Amino acid sequence: MTIDEAWRDLWAEIERHGYGGLTRHQLLWVDTRAVIDATNNGGIISYFYNSNASRYYDCLSALDQLGATTVRQLLEEAGSLFGERVSPDQEVRNAIINAWDGGRYSAALDRLDHQLYVEFPALEERLCEFLEEKVLPS
Repeated sequence: MTIDEAWRDLWAEIERHGYGGLTRHQLLWVDTRAVIDATNNGGIISYFYNSNASRYYDCLSALDQLGATTVRQLLEEAGSLFGERVSPDQEVRNAIINAWDGGRYSAALDRLDHQLYVEFPALEERLCEFLEEKVLPS
């Protein structure tokens, strides 16, 4: 089975059983891909503006398990823009984002995007190694 096939199978599992039906290794995969894909598709703000950040703390844990210290620190820095705690409620996060004045936040988010883009190739490589070790059948 290829990684692409496993990814399709994983999304089929999510559609059938939700996140609660996934193994901890599958959840790590989903949480890590969420931050990578959202950032690549619209910047780190996209991760927080959409439903992905509802699992923000799970994503931090996933990054810890992958040894992705720098990406974790950058994600935490983005999360700190929301105050003391990132709400799991998408509407709450969006209200915070919509209340931001553009300048200070835009500059911080742009800087974080550029730093994350530099870190993502190594993270994706580590994630593929993890998948081959823990998720894909032998």
